[in-house]
Amino acid sequence: MSICYAAPGHFLLPEVGPSLNVLSVAEELSKTADVTLAFRKVIQPPESPPFTILELDPECDPSAPLVDDSAVRGTSLSDLLRYLLVLRSFADRQWAQFDIVLEKSWLLAGYLAQVFQRYGVPGILVENLIRTHAKPHYSSVRKYLGRPLLRGFVRHYARKASMVIAETTELKAAMTELWRIPADRIEVAALGVDTRLFYPRDQLLARQALGIDASVMVLLYVGVLDEQHDLAPILQALNRFHVPALELRVVGDGLMRRAFEEIARQGNSWRSGTVHCCL
Repeated sequence: MSICYAAPGHFLLPEVGPSLNVLSVAEELSKTADVTLAFRKVIQPPESPPFTILELDPECDPSAPLVDDSAVRGTSLSDLLRYLLVLRSFADRQWAQFDIVLEKSWLLAGYLAQVFQRYGVPGILVENLIRTHAKPHYSSVRKYLGRPLLRGFVRHYARKASMVIAETTELKAAMTELWRIPADRIEVAALGVDTRLFYPRDQLLARQALGIDASVMVLLYVGVLDEQHDLAPILQALNRFHVPALELRVVGDGLMRRAFEEIARQGNSWRSGTVHCCL
């Protein structure tokens, strides 16, 4: 089976969250299928991947410095319209190569999947976010007028997808309510956890094994260190208040690691043992 996993709203930067998620899924899929990844532009290609990587928009000029892999942040309406034509052209050229197309959630989610479906190729939307706030804050008139239009665009094309994959039951319920997608066309694929490795254990014994004082309250963050997962506020709070019986332990890596480490060092919270970073 030939599968295209497209991330039209992202550049390929293997150290940041969305790219890392796509690469991880593609590696598993490639064990049983011929997988092609398609990003708007490849900034940092991985070494010897077991899948093919394509650029959707090779002429795109990403803004520098790149702090995350968002490929459509701040783009104008005219640029978005141009990009839609680029995506349509990609589907026109490549549709015969693929049996299934997966489309990762982005600003105009569902559009590329719908174009492939015109050629009889099933298009599946992989969605992990839906904005449900009733009174959003808009920083400009353009965003005030544009955001409702974009939400309507996504609702229209998401309903046309062959299937929608959601990460949680709550997200499925939100898409059923707000996007009017029939519940039987939404599948929930929860985050995979190896319960043979991760399962509840005795906290005291676990702390002894890790050298953590039993009297300390531990805050734990596990994930990518990037702009979307901003640890700066909590690091600044630890620097300011110096709570002796409180520790923050960070497990992860990413483009913002050095910046977060520097914030911790500024208040001596790193050297005092309040903040710990592990890979």
